[in-house]
Amino acid sequence: GIQQGIERGIEQGIGQGIEKQRLETAREMLRNHCDDQFIQLCTKINLQQLEQLKKEIVSGFNQTEDYSEQSHLASD
Repeated sequence: GIQQGIERGIEQGIGQGIEKQRLETAREMLRNHCDDQFIQLCTKINLQQLEQLKKEIVSGFNQTEDYSEQSHLASD
C-alpha cells in the first residue's frame, strides 16, 4: 500500500523531470535556430509541444522588447 504509493510517486517525479529536461533542450535548440524535425528527433517531443514552445519564446521576446522600450522611454 504505502510502499507502492511511494514508488509510484517517485516514478512520476522522475518522469516529470525527464519531460521538463526534454522541453528545456527543445527551447535551447529553438533559440539556436535548429530545424523543427531535428528538434523533434532529438527531444522526442510532439509537434503540438514544439509549437507551444515557439509561442512561449516569441512571447518572451516581445516582453523583453517592450521592457527595453519602456526603460529607454523613461531615460529620455
